Amino acid sequence: MSEHKQRTTADLISELEAEAALCTSVMLAVGFEHTTLFLFSGEDNKLEKLNDMINVGGEPIGLLMLHSDAERQVTYVACRRLEEYAAEPWAQDYLEGLVHELVGRVGR
Repeated sequence: MSEHKQRTTADLISELEAEAALCTSVMLAVGFEHTTLFLFSGEDNKLEKLNDMINVGGEPIGLLMLHSDAERQVTYVACRRLEEYAAEPWAQDYLEGLVHELVGRVGR
């Protein structure tokens, strides 16, 4: 993953929460060398958890948004790169791969 000037973690949490107001569930994808961890919009202590992830080498890449119907059935999943990665095609591919994996798990 490449080096990018990141906004503050508080800014990223604010973006996560703003997106969560429009969706059923939102996750911030934090990439590591060999894995991805997710910070969910409904979690407690989000700022502390995000800081911990970044302190051990995590890089926030983008958001995954889930929308559900009244029966709590997922109707669609979308992704969006953080502005720091808006011009990085690999970041969109990375997030789309996560969406495909998530859809596969939800569909089981």
